Amino acid sequence: MLCRAISLLAALVAVILLFELGRTARTSAARLQPYSYLPMLKPGAILEAHNKYRLWSGVPNLTWSDELAASAQNWSDKCIFEHSYGQYGENLVLGTFNTMGEILYGMSLWTIEMCWYDFDAPGFNETTGHYTQVVWKDTQMVGCGYRTCKSVSGFSGQCDGCGVVTCHYSPPGNYLSATLFRLNVLKPIKSWCPGAT
Repeated sequence: MLCRAISLLAALVAVILLFELGRTARTSAARLQPYSYLPMLKPGAILEAHNKYRLWSGVPNLTWSDELAASAQNWSDKCIFEHSYGQYGENLVLGTFNTMGEILYGMSLWTIEMCWYDFDAPGFNETTGHYTQVVWKDTQMVGCGYRTCKSVSGFSGQCDGCGVVTCHYSPPGNYLSATLFRLNVLKPIKSWCPGAT
């Protein structure tokens, strides 16, 4: 229980640091263009980040889909930090991103949710749904979009110049069935939880 509390605290601190890092390092060019696509997404880096966790989970690599990327970009362009509830699986992250590395760090917050997933009682949980979508065995493709927004709907905090990253997945994961979770969310061979050995 103490480990889970420490892990949750670490994730919360990471989110706060991500916002502060972006706020203090915001470039003047981004200030002049509040609706921008900077930084540019790098599909290879996104695939590498996803597939690292999928490898550790014993599931096949994802491939990049331009169709999914266009769909995800369309959602990010709306500057809404809420799920679209469309035909694809979906993960979102919000932050003040200046580099691709910061975007990848934001995405890594999805996979830290593995620390709270109960592999002995598989099923959907809002606390772990980002992680389970990333490693869902039957998912084959991913595509992501990014947009810096002057304001973001669906977010109650202060976030001038925040970016919305959307990733869409196909086939989607997170079907509400314990059997499908048991078949698609496998216990990883390597734990990436803080303090794990």
